Amino acid sequence: MSVTQEDGRPVIRVRDNGIGVEPGERDKIFQRFYRTASGHRVPGSGLGLSIAAAIANLHDFELRFDDNNPGAVFEMIGRRK
Repeated sequence: MSVTQEDGRPVIRVRDNGIGVEPGERDKIFQRFYRTASGHRVPGSGLGLSIAAAIANLHDFELRFDDNNPGAVFEMIGRRK
């Protein structure tokens, strides 16, 4: 996890080295109740990332996903005013 400032905007990054997200599923992971094909092995309802995106939006941040090779990187980036 890191917290930095880029172009005058706050950026919070969380990286992992897990299984990541398949390219065909990346546009869906912030939808409510969406579970990835590999995510069905763990308990949950598919609400975590949609709640995180709603909280980010409420506080004028954008939540993004990127590949970490292996794993994932989630970034919360402050919006320009």
